[in-house]
Amino acid sequence: MTKTRDLADLGGGFIQVGATVNMQRTVEEKLQDVVSVKDFGADPTGDTDSTEAIQAAINAANHVVFPTGTYSINNAITISNVGTTVEGLGTVEILQQAYPQHVFFITASNCSIKGLKLTGVPTKTLLSETLGTRYYGDTQRAKSSAIYCYGSDNINVSNCQFKKFVTGVFLKGGDDISWVTNDGQGSRMTSTTFVLNAVDSQVDDYWNGAYIRILTNDGSYGPARISDYDSATNTVTFTTATTAITLTGSNQWNYILIKGRSKNLVIRDNSFDLIDFGTNGANVENLTIEDCIYETIEQTQQTNARPHSIYLTGGDNRNVRASSLMTYSCQAGQAYKFVAVDGLFLSDLDSYDSRGSTTIEGCRNVTGNNLTCLLSGSTNAFQPQVVELTASEKVYLTNLKLSLHPDYSQTSSDYRPVGVDVVGSDDIARGDIGTMLEANPLQVSEVYISNIVVDAGSSYTGVVYGCKVVGTATYPVIDSTFDSVALVDGDNCIYQPFRGNLCNNIKFRNPTYDTTPASSSVLLEANCSNTTVLLLPDKSAFTFTNTGSNNTLIYSTPFTRGTWTPTIVGSTVAGSNTYSSQLGDWMRMGDLVYVTGRVTLTNLASTGNITISGLPYTSDNFDASSGAAYFQGGELGDYSNVNFTSVPVIRVPRNSTAVRLSYQGTTGVSEVTHAELTNTTNMTFSFSYKALPLSY
Repeated sequence: MTKTRDLADLGGGFIQVGATVNMQRTVEEKLQDVVSVKDFGADPTGDTDSTEAIQAAINAANHVVFPTGTYSINNAITISNVGTTVEGLGTVEILQQAYPQHVFFITASNCSIKGLKLTGVPTKTLLSETLGTRYYGDTQRAKSSAIYCYGSDNINVSNCQFKKFVTGVFLKGGDDISWVTNDGQGSRMTSTTFVLNAVDSQVDDYWNGAYIRILTNDGSYGPARISDYDSATNTVTFTTATTAITLTGSNQWNYILIKGRSKNLVIRDNSFDLIDFGTNGANVENLTIEDCIYETIEQTQQTNARPHSIYLTGGDNRNVRASSLMTYSCQAGQAYKFVAVDGLFLSDLDSYDSRGSTTIEGCRNVTGNNLTCLLSGSTNAFQPQVVELTASEKVYLTNLKLSLHPDYSQTSSDYRPVGVDVVGSDDIARGDIGTMLEANPLQVSEVYISNIVVDAGSSYTGVVYGCKVVGTATYPVIDSTFDSVALVDGDNCIYQPFRGNLCNNIKFRNPTYDTTPASSSVLLEANCSNTTVLLLPDKSAFTFTNTGSNNTLIYSTPFTRGTWTPTIVGSTVAGSNTYSSQLGDWMRMGDLVYVTGRVTLTNLASTGNITISGLPYTSDNFDASSGAAYFQGGELGDYSNVNFTSVPVIRVPRNSTAVRLSYQGTTGVSEVTHAELTNTTNMTFSFSYKALPLSY
């Protein structure tokens, strides 16, 4: 048809005001502007099935709106057109009548879902985990996800509500392709290669650098990187050796090729309630989840996995950001769980009445701030914790808080609450770490966590860990620092701010408590080595158990000062001298002590070699190789009424609180004796020396 349109219709451009144009537009082109599902027969009362009408609207246009109302569906709505926007106008609910199924199954990119309330069926059904439910090599495809994004880039889900599903938003990253064979027999998978069927032959560059997951009736093998493909033998070669699989009986092969990741995904301003997983998925890049609320996250649909508000299950994830999230109840799981992510940013993740706040597993390059888990442990069935960190490196977290539920009581040693639980792992397949880093396991290293607060509550009487760090024999936790663990309101608990085992080169600094707990201790077990524990001097209630090797406990404070009383002592007769002036002060910064002093005699009663005793701290003994005669040196500043033959020097012996007055000669030193002093000797001095660390 032909239509004459003026500039106002066109919205601007290069046409003069008042000009007209002839423009050919078909009905199909016009429908690609904005359409309403009601125009295609959708029922906003929810009394009849609107599945076909909604699907027809989405097939016809790139922008589909739902006017206010309730729309019932009995099957999934597929979005396969690039650039599709589905939007609710007013209060819109899409009510699922069939189970298990999705509301939207998205296979296209550049799509948006906005302003919809998506509600699953009101029954709690146990879902099967059989091979027969697999689609695209994935059991999750057959489960109930409100929105399922399959291999899609540039997806935006915002201002939506999700209720009564297994998963609110499921992200299946990567452009995956599956094959199923039915040979049932044979050794097609060795430790390094897998032989494809002839019909699956592909060009070399299609296979190289991708990942392959082998599935069988009896289970599956985690993704492994492909390094080479031989078109002559139709064989793919793995980058690293894998576990060989030989099929027997009626078993069959299923295998899936993972080519890449879904990119640029945004989940913002949504709410989730009565579901197992708010967001679930793998193989994503540039994922942002922010400003979302999770009401009740529980095991409503399946019993073989702990629920989580967010659960990235592994694979190859890059650049994930989660911020400003609130979980009100996730009693059986960590609210937020991230597996195999390179580049993870976390900020303001809050959880209440949950097992814990955040699990970080098989990740690297992680930063996080303000992670909280409040009123944890109401069921007494799990270990309350803020952060569980497993097999990850380059992790920097600060400002973490855990508070126990008033009804929590320790039912077993496995359920002792812990602020931060650091776990090493030898398992290269843990969370598909092998996918992200080939076969190189991640050793827990370069972790810095600071400002951890644990509120135990006055009624709790069990053990509380601030940080529990346990590696493995092959991969101990190394090169990490845990700073400032505070116990709040825990005067009846047993407080262990740090427990280390199978770890090396760890720094644990400045644990505190507001009221003295029933007992408090730092525990370094037999396989903990080269670890430094730094305690504030006013926290003397801590006991120190050290069965490891080369570990150090020190008291430290940034700066202290005070006074001391210098006293002249003779080596033959100490003497009871009298003084008109006997003054000294000191300042200490770390192990360095700076002292000043003044001594004015009114009567000398000492005989023999002269020392001045009373230094505020014992001098360092240094390394044993320095020899017993090693001295630190100082200077005598001013003196009068003496019989010195030359200017004496001050020498501070090892392990001493006294200084010696000595003459320094070219062939050695000689001591100043009482003969060089008089009854009215006056001496002033100032010097610095290195003291022993403040320890016991």
